[in-house]
Amino acid sequence: MAIYDIMGSEAMRPLLLRAVGVLLAFVVIRFFYKAYTERMRIRSLKAQGIPVLPHSLLFGHLPIFADFRKVHPPDVNIYVFHDWLAANVKKYFPNLERLPPVVYVDLWPVAGSLALVFDAVAASQFTQVKSLPKDVITHEFLMPLTGNLDMVSSEGELWKKWRSRFSPGFSPRNLTALLPELLEEAQVFVNKLMSLAGEDGEWGPVFQLEEKTTNLTFDIIMRATL
Repeated sequence: MAIYDIMGSEAMRPLLLRAVGVLLAFVVIRFFYKAYTERMRIRSLKAQGIPVLPHSLLFGHLPIFADFRKVHPPDVNIYVFHDWLAANVKKYFPNLERLPPVVYVDLWPVAGSLALVFDAVAASQFTQVKSLPKDVITHEFLMPLTGNLDMVSSEGELWKKWRSRFSPGFSPRNLTALLPELLEEAQVFVNKLMSLAGEDGEWGPVFQLEEKTTNLTFDIIMRATL
């Protein structure tokens, strides 16, 4: 029986190696196909005359993101990238005085391709005129909390239904009427921060900002709804 098992395993080894080789080849081919697809997406935008960041066929926009990481601490919030890019517009868009309305960023394979919106009109087209498909991470993050029955992650007719119901509450007239109360809550927040800041230009104690900003958010929501 032992001899038979050894012979059987020896006979199976070429098949196993062949199967592993086929699997590895599939993974490699799929990787390069995905890389080609992501890189060509940006190249096609450039071919249409759309301003794009300097793009590497091999690395995409990862070198630009590396420049951003070099001048910031390791735990920097990713949203600082927007302001940093705007401050360096002449470096990456030499022929422009300001960033284009939409900046496309290719960070594959570190992350998916992104469209950074820097224009209010363009932003309204994404979020109000037409509700474009939400990123999968939005659905995954909110699913345990709302079952995706919320305005942030919902799609199609469900999104249109709830947006039409909430829109009157955010009209300029209503927001103007609420402004004094909202400013009052904001002033409470500012006073709290000032009390924690150092005096005469000195550093104050380190404190957690999350709890205070969360309280401000809830205070404003309650003022607006009650």
